Parts: sequence; structure tokens; C-alpha cells
Amino acid sequence: MGFAKSTLPDVCKTPTPGGPVPVPYPIIVSTSSDLAHGTTTVTVDGGNMAAIKGSELSRCTGDEAGTAGGGVKSSTFMKEASWLLYSFDVKFEGQNACRLSDKMLMNHGNTACLGGFIQSPVPGTGEVVLECDPTWDECQKAQMRAKAREMNNGIASQGGSTTLRKPSPKNVAAAERAQARYANNWNKDYVTGKFSSPDQEPCNQPTQFYHSCAKEKADGDPLGANMQADHVMEKQMVGGRADGPFRWLDASVNGSSGSQIKAVRKKYGNVKVTKFRTSGC
Repeated sequence: MGFAKSTLPDVCKTPTPGGPVPVPYPIIVSTSSDLAHGTTTVTVDGGNMAAIKGSELSRCTGDEAGTAGGGVKSSTFMKEASWLLYSFDVKFEGQNACRLSDKMLMNHGNTACLGGFIQSPVPGTGEVVLECDPTWDECQKAQMRAKAREMNNGIASQGGSTTLRKPSPKNVAAAERAQARYANNWNKDYVTGKFSSPDQEPCNQPTQFYHSCAKEKADGDPLGANMQADHVMEKQMVGGRADGPFRWLDASVNGSSGSQIKAVRKKYGNVKVTKFRTSGC
């Protein structure tokens, strides 16, 4: 994501009691989410189309009040931003690629962005930050920290990185069956034979809870304490298995961690992750 911001006023005829008056709107903005006529087969920044010669940002904001004739040059308001310059030697799909530093015309040429496109940071390979809810108690925060540590241990065992992915419907269904199986057998101190491999058996796990405080809260009844069977290695990550292993996790923490990982995946695509860390915990 990013945006272009005008560096010259957008002078538009604006209604006043005495009639239309040219008013300079100092800042108008066009965002990358409004990119039109970009690439169709080449993607950048986590799966987004790239800007090429002929592309435009289809609208701008900041001059909405200029309705009495629009721009003094363009006779428009809230119209497109288009590139003045582009690369002469880099091409996508046969068209010159637009660069972050290239100048743009805005509001159908009524003003300009001479400072280049401002691009927000886009994670490619790196860490995912999991935020703790400020209303959580200390035990919930401790569980989120422990959840992040366990995922990092799993990443380390895979060579130091994993990739986010969207689980298939078949994988989701298998995961739900495995969660129910764990919930019914979590406190068995023997091999039940109900899991796909010995390392998935609850009795072979080092612990059934992410933190000792959660075990105390559960008091032998984790479901009654509003806990859920959680995949230690998220099924949204390559290496996460539908059949576990599992640990009990506070339902609010489980929902929050899963939804935050999903939000990263939906925004940036199947990015590579090397670490999880927590914030506000």
C-alpha cells in the first residue's frame, strides 16, 4: 500500500455565497488501492498489480468541495492521478514500469505530485507481530507470549522459516476432527491409538497448556474455563499439521492470534515468516 500526495495546490472553483471562487486545496491524495490499468499477469508487493505506462490511480481526495466548475485547468475534481515519467529500460508485460520516484499529474492534470509515490513497508521475509488485547489479564498475556515462543520453536525446527498459507477446506475439516479428538483424550496418561502418530498422542506431549497459570485456571476442566484445543504449529503455516499436536489455549487468545495471522496472510499473501513476536503483552 502507498499513496501519492500533491506538492502543488489543486486550485478548484468552489461555491460561495457570492459565486464560484478559485480555492487552492493544499493537499490531495491518491492511493494505490485505486490503481487501474495495471499489470494482469505480473504481481508485486504480495500479489498486487504493478503500475505501468498507461496506469492511473482512478481518483483523488481532498478537493471534494470544488464542485462549482472543478479545477481551473481541468474543470474536474476528485479525478485520476497519472504518471508523467516511467522507466525507459524496465518493462512489465511490454509496458514501461512506473517507479516510486516518478512524478505524477493529479486531478486530471490540475495539479502535480513532484515528490514521488510514498510506499508503506511491505513484509517479504521477516517477523509477524501479535498484539495483546489491553483488556486481557496477565495469564492471557502470558499465554500469547508462550504461543509465540512455541511457533518460533517450530519455525527453528524447519530451518528458520515458514510460509503462510490458506488451509484447504479438507485441511480445516481434518483439523476440527483432530481438535475434538484431543479434547476428549487430552488427560489420558497412556497411548490411546486414536492419533495418526505417537508424537501426536497427548501423553507424549511435554505439557497440555501453554503456561502454568492456564493449567491452574482450567482446574481439570479446560472447556469449562473457556479454553480451546489449539494447534501448537498453526495450520495457516507450512509445517502445521491438521492432527496436531495441541495445547489448551484461552479462547480469546486463540481467536486473536489466529485472526491476526490470517490478516497478515490476506493482506500480503503467502509471505515467508522467520519469527513471531508479541506487543503489548
